[in-house]
Amino acid sequence: MPRLKRLRIFDQLKQPAKILTMEYNHAHQAVEAKLDVAGRVINLFQYFQQLPYQATGDDQELIALA
Repeated sequence: MPRLKRLRIFDQLKQPAKILTMEYNHAHQAVEAKLDVAGRVINLFQYFQQLPYQATGDDQELIALA
């Protein structure tokens, strides 16, 4: 949560800011919506690989197929 607190400080100062993550979170969209940071979180690996940051439905099903 320290990243979220820092983001809120930038919001209070009216400065643009984003959260950078290094690990993929299968529930990223639900978490971002719940914390009100949708569109403000960038996953390092998805960014550099130019992968879409989108819902895939049931991620557990995709993991089982891998």
